[in-house]
Amino acid sequence: MRSKHPSSVNGDATATVAPSALASIVRYSEDAIITKDLQGKVLSWNPAARRLFGYAAREMVGRSITTVIPPQRLDEEKRIISRVRRGQRVEPYETLRLRKDGRQVEVSVSVSPVFGGNGKITGAATIIRDISQRKKAEAALLDESRRMEAVVETAVDAIVTIDERGLIESANAATERLFGYPRREMVGRNVRMLMPEPFAAEHDAYLRNYLRTGRAKIIGIGREVTGRRKDGTSFPLHLSVSQVRLEGRRLFTGILHDLSGRRALEHQIIEASTNEQRRIGQDLHDGLCQDLIGIAFQADFAARNVSVFSPEDGELVRRIAASVRSSATQARRLSHGLNPVDLAGGGLPVALEALARRVTESFKIRCEFRWDHQAEVGQEVVATHLFRIAQEAISNSIKHGNAARIDLRLACEGGRVTLTVKDDGVGFAAGRKASRGPHSNDSSSGIGMHTMRYRATMISAVLDINSQRRKGTVLKCSIVNGGPSGNRG
Repeated sequence: MRSKHPSSVNGDATATVAPSALASIVRYSEDAIITKDLQGKVLSWNPAARRLFGYAAREMVGRSITTVIPPQRLDEEKRIISRVRRGQRVEPYETLRLRKDGRQVEVSVSVSPVFGGNGKITGAATIIRDISQRKKAEAALLDESRRMEAVVETAVDAIVTIDERGLIESANAATERLFGYPRREMVGRNVRMLMPEPFAAEHDAYLRNYLRTGRAKIIGIGREVTGRRKDGTSFPLHLSVSQVRLEGRRLFTGILHDLSGRRALEHQIIEASTNEQRRIGQDLHDGLCQDLIGIAFQADFAARNVSVFSPEDGELVRRIAASVRSSATQARRLSHGLNPVDLAGGGLPVALEALARRVTESFKIRCEFRWDHQAEVGQEVVATHLFRIAQEAISNSIKHGNAARIDLRLACEGGRVTLTVKDDGVGFAAGRKASRGPHSNDSSSGIGMHTMRYRATMISAVLDINSQRRKGTVLKCSIVNGGPSGNRG
């Protein structure tokens, strides 16, 4: 015999199911399936109910369902019966039930009304699923999540997570301290807010390019970058980025370590070293060079006197005087090499002009220097680093680029002092951008490239080197007009 009953007071109908098939479904279900009348008396109890609660069907049929409901949850049954009487299905909810041995078990319960042949509600069908293992797993995951959250939140380094659009999804307490923004001002905004120009403007294009091509420049590679605080100051950072796929989308996590303290120490060490070099150079110039010139004059005087009595001996003394002058010249050059930039003597422009002149004379190539007279470098250490960068770039142009012409330029562009070294040499790759100042990790670069990048890092400069085969190389190194700001932490 087959029957068809409405499944709810809304008039929906269930499919026609043979009683034998329905009995088989109930019997072999993994979930406890229990029917009861409107007074809560158990009418049926399947094998899964026995496994879950420990009661056999003969022990429960005819008894109240409250047998398996903890005392503190009895009000639930009253609410359920009330909804069933109105023909309403009870959506699955999580609660506790009692086993025969007195232990409580976490379960998910759903209840539906049962209709008699006359279409009237005669009772309720309850499906109960044991979720205790799931709850344990969820608790374990929650505990692990809380531990990881505690680790992230107490980390010394800033940890920032962004989505594929570059929008910040999370930031830890160290990020707030490091950048000066409260979390509410960061979450939901583009991560470029934490970068100075020109890197902020380039970030979205870089991210889109990575998502399109899969070619990474930062992901999986630690490198030094520049951060920007809320107050606008820039400072050096070490950034490492990793990506993870979560629920069908990619997230990127950046760990940022403040290098301000290390940079300040390095700056002090280099400044002390530079000052010592300057002192030694000055001593060579004012001491040894002057002494050698004095000896040469005395030798000239002696040569004239000796020549009266012995022309041969006089010639020997003159050769000695010439050798002393040559040594004085070498000592003077050495002195200048140790102290190439003298702010009191004209500073960086004068030093670069002299460099261009020496290159032209020594290598017989055209090397010209131009200065717009607005670019100012008032710190001797900064000026020295820029001079050394120019010196290294020119050396590369001559040794590796086979350049016939080199142009040096010192100019003020957009509030930044920019040193440009341009040559007409052979270049080193078609359309290759060799570096991005302290933000490059181009391992193919030589020692000279690394040295220039390091010097740029020390003065918070942006270093760009662009080269094309047979079209020469252009180096640009720029700093805030007057010297670096914000890099000392």
